[in-house]
Amino acid sequence: CLAWDTRADKLMLTGCAGGGGVRAWHADTRRIMADVPSEPGWRHVAALAACPSEPAFAVAANNALLPNLQPATPGSSTADTPAAALVGRLTLYNGRSFKRSAVLAVPDDAGLVSLAYSSSGIQLVVGTAAGSVLLYEPSSRSSPLRVWQVAAALSSGAAAGGLLPVHVAWRAAGSAGSGVGSVAAAGGNSAACGSFFSLCCGILCEWDMAGGSSRTPSLALDVIASAAAVLEQKVDAADDSTKHTQGTDATENHQQGKAGSGHYNSSTATTVDRQLWVCRYAVSPAGSSVAVVVGHASAGVLLLYDLPGRGSSSSSGSSSDALSLPQMLLQ
Repeated sequence: CLAWDTRADKLMLTGCAGGGGVRAWHADTRRIMADVPSEPGWRHVAALAACPSEPAFAVAANNALLPNLQPATPGSSTADTPAAALVGRLTLYNGRSFKRSAVLAVPDDAGLVSLAYSSSGIQLVVGTAAGSVLLYEPSSRSSPLRVWQVAAALSSGAAAGGLLPVHVAWRAAGSAGSGVGSVAAAGGNSAACGSFFSLCCGILCEWDMAGGSSRTPSLALDVIASAAAVLEQKVDAADDSTKHTQGTDATENHQQGKAGSGHYNSSTATTVDRQLWVCRYAVSPAGSSVAVVVGHASAGVLLLYDLPGRGSSSSSGSSSDALSLPQMLLQ
């Protein structure tokens, strides 16, 4: 994993699994500034995040390698891996001395997947392997201020006790009224404003911290269903072309291959079905759109969603229409 120190844009952090720890590189001199050894018992670095407001960075490490680097195969899924088998440790380091400054408490010692600082550097959100998101304000306390049960928002049934990795990202401060710019409106409580995204089992959610529910997102997108629809259209187009050029027998053979390829059905898909897909996303700097890469077997698509402003519902009016029809950039 990689992380840039955005304050000066010169320090790059690299994290390694298997006991490699964290290495700090200086972009100008092309030299190693420091090697931070892995913590005993937590040799596998899963995520890094540099604080944008001060010389500090956070390291999420686990006692074992997180088994979500590759898509699952039928009969072998991260949903079959006991969540209790993965134990995480969240550590803060000084960005000048590269010495450990604090260890944050992780509820139930959950395995860790992802990290993201708010633009102010005050807040840190952490995605776990147990289907939850933790919110910290490291300067004020070492335990989470709030916990979101992301897995509860999934449309498919979560495998009890299995790994449910959550990838988190902040929505840019000030986008449609979110972020630290609205702290004053929230009575000075920085933890009560802003929003962030989570991606778990192909469901991309936005969570509003200004009075929002810890179990109901303000926005939920089934990106796997969208990608599957695009890929199905591609197969149907190929069917039409095959029928036109090669005749009915060739089309029937193509349809049989399609039927045996594991066609995705969002209404009946289980968590195991969803983990046969690989999903990654990035929020635009302005917080107005999100790009999602979704892949399955040898096929994949890049989708772009235009996001509504905070406070808009994804289940009403034009917002729903726009979000259900993302732009397809690549396939």
